[in-house]
Amino acid sequence: MEWRFSSGVGLTTIATRYIHHRQGGLSVSANDGVVALKLVQLPVRQDHADTVAFHFRFSHEVPPRARSPLLLVIPHSNTMEWKSSKRFRNPFNPLNLSPEAASELEKLTEVFVSESIRTYEHFLLDENSQVDDNRWKFMYQKDDVKSYAERAGFSVREPGMESCPRPRSLSSCTSELPIVLGTGSIEGSLDDTIYGFVCPTLDVMRIKTSYVQDTMYRACVLATLVEPTTEDPFRSVSIKWVEKGQPFHVRAVIKNRDFVYMESTSARFLRNGERVGYQLVHSVQFPETPARDSAICGNMSMTAIYRQRDNNVVDVFIKGFLNPAGGLTRSIITRSAAKALLSVSKNVHCAQMKKLAWSIRQRCPTMQERHAQEDSAVCVSCLKKPSGTQRLLHRHLCCGVCSHYVCSACRIHKKLHFMMADRKMLEQEVAFCPRCYMEALDAKTVTVASQELLFNDVYGWNEVCAYTSGTVISVFDDLN
Repeated sequence: MEWRFSSGVGLTTIATRYIHHRQGGLSVSANDGVVALKLVQLPVRQDHADTVAFHFRFSHEVPPRARSPLLLVIPHSNTMEWKSSKRFRNPFNPLNLSPEAASELEKLTEVFVSESIRTYEHFLLDENSQVDDNRWKFMYQKDDVKSYAERAGFSVREPGMESCPRPRSLSSCTSELPIVLGTGSIEGSLDDTIYGFVCPTLDVMRIKTSYVQDTMYRACVLATLVEPTTEDPFRSVSIKWVEKGQPFHVRAVIKNRDFVYMESTSARFLRNGERVGYQLVHSVQFPETPARDSAICGNMSMTAIYRQRDNNVVDVFIKGFLNPAGGLTRSIITRSAAKALLSVSKNVHCAQMKKLAWSIRQRCPTMQERHAQEDSAVCVSCLKKPSGTQRLLHRHLCCGVCSHYVCSACRIHKKLHFMMADRKMLEQEVAFCPRCYMEALDAKTVTVASQELLFNDVYGWNEVCAYTSGTVISVFDDLN
């Protein structure tokens, strides 16, 4: 079994530190910024039968694909046939992974994450969260998050990597890939931040994109290695494919870029006991996922780490590279990667909108109760009486959760997104009273995420949503 990974920062070090308890190993080679890993059978001494190190053979030729028998097919997280669009169907053959291959991929994500955590601890605890201007060039800023690009020709080993020199073959293929860094802070809680970026299924990926606007045009979950549970709703490891860019009719000159990558999300603790959330995305290629003619296959390796600094402030640390390929110059690649980091500022907004949609389902009264509440003659918040015209539009001026009338001064409008039975996405503007709005946002995020896992159609649009107060209900064309 063979995988090919983008040769991210410190891959050699990460691999050499990886020890697994099998009578086998992985061979590795590098070519054009991609590292190929293949399971190989290794001779094992009797006295070392329980510990076999990760073995590496670096060359400029990718080894031929292994023809190992496949033992298990890991299905898509979303097996429903989309009636709305072909954009969200798997363009490849089914991804076949043996149990051993799935286990090795999961372990590899753990090694990547552990190395990123060490890098962040050095930045936070040893460098006091200060960016070295000699190494990093400022690029962009959005709110309190700044992005930087490593200056050309600058190369510094991460802490703990001194004993693991990088082979020349790997250094030569990664040195031209611009490394980017994102630091700063966003408003919100750590759990809301994690909840905003965790998207283990295609439905949740589309919901997230509708709120954060991350230019996802096509996507599919190819395999799920670790599913979230009600006990740990943020823990997820999956293989995904995503195409980023523009719709077909507006990309006559530049092709879209697509990526096949493994993603891991969860929470961990630093050496000082602080809890952090993380999201790892790292490109990987399989025999079943060849390059497509309609898009250019790129490579990326990014790890984002989030830490609660104050009551409503979350620190952000992102490091990695994004190589969209296709003959673009280094400056264009650098700017594209640096801009991509700034979308993390919208994760909390995504979490809040998902909480509001959840609150409608959880607290929605019966139709009889709705009619009784709509007959109330005053605003539920300030007790102001509605005018004659407002009485005619009474239902559209009521809170989408409690159904009580809310005057224009107190009413809070938010655009929420739902899925129809055929998986088309709808957008509906919903009114909330201040009390229900704040109760939804203040709900314990882990509880919300856990309860969502109990319902397969948590974002589904039904008669409850149809009756919910709001303005025009429209199909969200950008993601259908």
